[in-house]
Amino acid sequence: MNLAERAANQINGNHLVIPRRALGISFDDYWFNIARPGESTALHHHSQKATLPGVYYLQVPPSSGNIQFPVGDGRNYEIPVEAGLMVIFPSCVRHAVGRNESDEERVSMAFNLHRLPIEG
Repeated sequence: MNLAERAANQINGNHLVIPRRALGISFDDYWFNIARPGESTALHHHSQKATLPGVYYLQVPPSSGNIQFPVGDGRNYEIPVEAGLMVIFPSCVRHAVGRNESDEERVSMAFNLHRLPIEG
């Protein structure tokens, strides 16, 4: 989480944090995703209160699905994911994750970075 905050602050130029109780904030805004074989994540975007969402990949078997961003005409910009990769993007950007075609679980931690002071 500290790495994500440092990277986001370099990108955004503002003081951003991932809300979590460990910082004295009343809520956590991070979660773990486990995509089992055959699972995917539908197209969505994150809260407008969040400045930058992101994802950090912990376990990525081959063919377990890449993060996809629609670019129009039914096409996607796809980022090949691997363990240790972090992707951060604006909260209004819609994204999805492809189907896990492997026989193993894909594991990631997703999060939302918020500008201080946090409205909750």
